[in-house]
Amino acid sequence: VNYEKSNLEWCSVSYNISYGHCLDTLRKPVLQFDSEGTFIREFQSMRDVARDIGIQSGYVSKCVQNGTPLRGYIYIYK
Repeated sequence: VNYEKSNLEWCSVSYNISYGHCLDTLRKPVLQFDSEGTFIREFQSMRDVARDIGIQSGYVSKCVQNGTPLRGYIYIYK
């Protein structure tokens, strides 16, 4: 994280409060299946999958895009 003065921007309170909500539209739900194709559960995002299984979300992203099993499960976009 870069907290240098040159990297910061001034904004209003209302903009600051609503800023994180724009990221909600970028989230893609991810579905989890076992190796036999049985649906297990739905996650709101790859970040939630990563948090649940304790790995970096970038690795989850690669597995979702490639269809590679991850820790015995298959993850796909909804």
